[in-house]
Amino acid sequence: MNKFRVAFVLALVGSLCGCATTGYRHASKTSSAISGTKTLTVKIQQSIETAVTNLESLTSVEAIDLRQPYERLSVTVNTLDGQVANLTDQAQVISARGKAYAKDWEKELGSYKSSAIRVRSAERLNQVSADFQKVSQQFEATGQSLRLLLADLKDVRLYLKTDLTSAGVASIQEQLGDITKQAVLAQQALQSLLAELNRVGRELSPVTQVVEQPSPSTSTGQSIPSATAEQPSPAPSTEQPGPGK
Repeated sequence: MNKFRVAFVLALVGSLCGCATTGYRHASKTSSAISGTKTLTVKIQQSIETAVTNLESLTSVEAIDLRQPYERLSVTVNTLDGQVANLTDQAQVISARGKAYAKDWEKELGSYKSSAIRVRSAERLNQVSADFQKVSQQFEATGQSLRLLLADLKDVRLYLKTDLTSAGVASIQEQLGDITKQAVLAQQALQSLLAELNRVGRELSPVTQVVEQPSPSTSTGQSIPSATAEQPSPAPSTEQPGPGK
């Protein structure tokens, strides 16, 4: 992280902690930050997929100009580098918002007249604080996996910058295979991070979620038809008219 990014993040975190935002607005703003981080996470997943595709192109059995996949890989590595740095920044922002939210929440606990409501509020505070802790842990695990992958990709880029030949690519086949495996682990970590962000984002959002209710069923598991469902027409009568009718 360069000096300008450090200064920006520190200024942003400071403003978050010192602003007058209170109550549910803390949760709403944190939910918005989480939404932006989810978008960034998906973009990182896409960059990793592109990087792996470029590595596969370098090892293609077909006759190709190695310069093309190498240049695409180089651009992707630069993109991924910036995205990982932004994800680190977002982790700090979300952590700061969570701490500010919990701090204000804790201050308000003493204002309740009802001890029962105070206890419920304290329980919810503990739950929300635990949720933020889980997100922070997942950020850390994901960041570590991404940094390992990024370091390996940069090494390959540097190696091939000097020896961009079929023999040069063949000499690091084992390392390229390891990078592909590391990419899978990074994708799994990103997916776990997305799951945590989705869960906490829903819990902090002021917008309620509609939960679909299953159709009522009988003891045999068959769905009960709706009262407004179309009923089958009665079968035509087979009775023959009698004499004189």
